[in-house]
Amino acid sequence: MAIVDSHLRVDISGGTLDLWPLFNFVGGAKTINAAVNLKASCEFELKNNSEVEIQITNLNYIKKFNELKEFKNSNDRELDILKPVIDNYKLKSGFKLVTRSESPVGGGLGGSSTLLVSIIRCIDLVLGLKRNEAQTVDLACNIESKILNSPAGTQDYFQAVEAGLSLITYNFEGRGRQFFKSPWLEKQKVNFKLIYSGHPHHSGLNNWRIFQKCVDGDKDTLSILKDLKTVSDEVYVDLTTGSGSKMSDLLNEELKLRRRLATGYINDPLERVIKFLENLDIRHFKICGAGGGGCMWALVSEDLASELKKVESLHSEIKVLKSELIL
Repeated sequence: MAIVDSHLRVDISGGTLDLWPLFNFVGGAKTINAAVNLKASCEFELKNNSEVEIQITNLNYIKKFNELKEFKNSNDRELDILKPVIDNYKLKSGFKLVTRSESPVGGGLGGSSTLLVSIIRCIDLVLGLKRNEAQTVDLACNIESKILNSPAGTQDYFQAVEAGLSLITYNFEGRGRQFFKSPWLEKQKVNFKLIYSGHPHHSGLNNWRIFQKCVDGDKDTLSILKDLKTVSDEVYVDLTTGSGSKMSDLLNEELKLRRRLATGYINDPLERVIKFLENLDIRHFKICGAGGGGCMWALVSEDLASELKKVESLHSEIKVLKSELIL
């Protein structure tokens, strides 16, 4: 038996550009994200009989199947993320698989992608399979594309493999990930707050629409993606210089571009949160999820932290989550 925990992520810049082949359309791209201490986990063990036991904790789904064929033939929607994974491993015996996730539903934190990586890494561990970061990311991305029936980007999977502040570069040669340090972000770490709107995002649907427009040669969409690439390039420079002097302006520029790129990018509860933050003169915030998120993060100084508690009164489902950045 094995248990694997993987970290969720918050994106900082460059989302959507991790979607192949869109980064090729804009001359390559940089995606920047960081891990948070929220996790998705998997427990897996092989059985010496044909019985399959599934527990999806967050969905209150517990079910036993007499044999593998019965599991594969099930129409239960809760199993959609599991069946293509199991098909890939071509298991011959029964097994027990338990999943748990600390991600709010549709939070824009890469929850399903993170869980998928946990499942893959856990099964690999039990079966004694060796897979490097790139191979794990490719497998998870391909499986999620099958689940979503649409293209999937790759940035979400990296934090699940190994956590830290990441620069992921995309170009003709492929992609590469490196960890880096940001003195400014290190100082701001204590001010990090994660806010959940209570409403799920739909990044897959939005990304598919953007993908179609780009392939069709829509000039406005391609122009926005080029501007997002420029913003992400500048975010990386600002983070690595240690000053963070341009971050509020860059985050604001990305928000404007995202609003133009996808309708419904921000749901109503988060719109209220943004107005609340702006009234407090809080300028460092970002919607999570490239296609519009159920969560957003903000950097809120200690003297304004008590004011932030009032944000939960803006909408009955808004919650400030207990979370920390992992850099």
